[in-house]
Amino acid sequence: MFNTNYMYTIRRHLGKGKHFGWWQIRKHITNAKQGDIVEYIDPDKFCIIFRTCFLYNRPKTAQKIFDGAHKQPCAWICAGSYVIEDVSVTDIIDDYPTLLEYNPREAINWRVHHAYGEPTEVDGDEFQFIYTKGTKLYI
Repeated sequence: MFNTNYMYTIRRHLGKGKHFGWWQIRKHITNAKQGDIVEYIDPDKFCIIFRTCFLYNRPKTAQKIFDGAHKQPCAWICAGSYVIEDVSVTDIIDDYPTLLEYNPREAINWRVHHAYGEPTEVDGDEFQFIYTKGTKLYI
């Protein structure tokens, strides 16, 4: 799906270096193409709230990783906007948080984990909001 409201792509940075594990925010070019890096966000110091979100995935690349190939970027969130908050002064209250997960070593799709039941595949789905707590994503 292409939405002209998407301005950013977001994923965890897993390359070696000082920003390993941080959230990487890039400019959105197309859903399949990320642009220049805008910023890196330390998940231990900040939470991020993304608005107008789409879950992008490259299933062929994910399948190769699932089968044992080296990891490479193959999924990210496309978002229209985001807000960064200091975790020491921000508490997102969510009585029933729904975990959003992507790990191509375990499954080749974006998945949500509801409080009860099996994970549900959500590749290509859109969400009004996605937020971070540490290195985890929630809807």
